Amino acid sequence: MLPTGGFSVLASKPKVGKSTLARNLALCTAKGEFFLNKAVNKGAVIYYALEEKKAEVKRHFRDMGAAGDEEIYIYAGSAPVDALIQIKEVTELLKPALIIIDPLFRLTRVRDGNDYAAVTQALEPLLRLARDTGTHVLCVHHTGKGDRQGGDSVLGSTAIFSSVDTLMIMKRHENYRTVHTIQRYGKDLEETTLHFDKDARTISIGKSKQEEDLTTLSDAIMEFLSSQSEPFTEPVIMEDIEGRTGLKRKA
Repeated sequence: MLPTGGFSVLASKPKVGKSTLARNLALCTAKGEFFLNKAVNKGAVIYYALEEKKAEVKRHFRDMGAAGDEEIYIYAGSAPVDALIQIKEVTELLKPALIIIDPLFRLTRVRDGNDYAAVTQALEPLLRLARDTGTHVLCVHHTGKGDRQGGDSVLGSTAIFSSVDTLMIMKRHENYRTVHTIQRYGKDLEETTLHFDKDARTISIGKSKQEEDLTTLSDAIMEFLSSQSEPFTEPVIMEDIEGRTGLKRKA
């Protein structure tokens, strides 16, 4: 899903949980544990938190179960003018398995995020760093307004989607949140539900969105039928239960 020497973007609208998911990935990588049921290459992680306080980021890792001896190196604060030079030097020194930049545009400082040439030029050093060192570089980013799908949902120029090996998209639905991927290499992850543990601030993967919706509809139909005193025909049930027609027929 996240290839060695690859470049990826994790995108969603605000307050969906992309930073939480990125930190779960960081801890899994440092510990060599599975992430979203996928094996990872264990190794050091450099986490650039460009919008948050270091104390809060460290507290989040502790809440997730970090013991403090994991190889997770945190930089918090505004990106320095020579940030890309510093990132390259630190990468050569620590040889991390993963670098996370959260969020992308706080580092690149592109004046016009819709300018294809400017965005391509800004991303090139990160792509080159990943390819040359074998480190995977993941950037946290936003999706745009509206309900655009796939690569078109990413905020800014299409150069971002064109540059990545993996695009991870998170979405908030009424009863759950989901993640899916679009990948240059390997099989895409279909839209799949995520379970958030509010106390541990961790994320685990659940059923596919379709399976989750089917279970919800089946439960709603059974609840409806159990509350009735007489049998109902399928057309009546279809009219009374909310949901997509195709899924209701399967349920």
